[in-house]
Amino acid sequence: MADSTSPTAARCPRCEAELREGAVLCAVCGYHLKDLNAASSDPYAGRARPRKRRRSQSPTPSANASPLVLLRSLFTTDGRISRSQWWTVELVWLGVCVALGGLMELAFIIEVMAVIFFWGGGGLAFIAQIKRWHDRGKPGNWCLISFIPVIGWLWVVIELGFLRGTEGPNGYGNDPTASSRAR
Repeated sequence: MADSTSPTAARCPRCEAELREGAVLCAVCGYHLKDLNAASSDPYAGRARPRKRRRSQSPTPSANASPLVLLRSLFTTDGRISRSQWWTVELVWLGVCVALGGLMELAFIIEVMAVIFFWGGGGLAFIAQIKRWHDRGKPGNWCLISFIPVIGWLWVVIELGFLRGTEGPNGYGNDPTASSRAR
């Protein structure tokens, strides 16, 4: 095999990437080197095939993910979250509601702002609940059980707050606690 400094090293005619000896396809761009007729029947000849994103392989943001990825994860129902993450969202939302209620009573805050913060935080708590149902291996529709007074609320708190999610990847994403279990 020729080294990269050799002027006789084979190169792809499309992307100029160095080719291995006897290569049929370019590993970089997928260009078909030998049989050009077969390549013309392939709609992706010379281009990289689009990667299919399977639901079970949906990305879960890690601790070192960029702030935009972490922010985006708060506003989508894709993926799973752990019990501790769910408790954090729920308790922060409860604290905000209590604080806003107290400020409204003391007339320090106008009611319109309180309603906006209440519903915005409630939306994030609802999304966290959907993601937690996903961690339990159930569809997000199960969050509707929280609309049943008392019994529904107890069910949600017990199942989402105290029961472990499915181990390993499920149909909604990778296990959010897999890295902490591996240690």
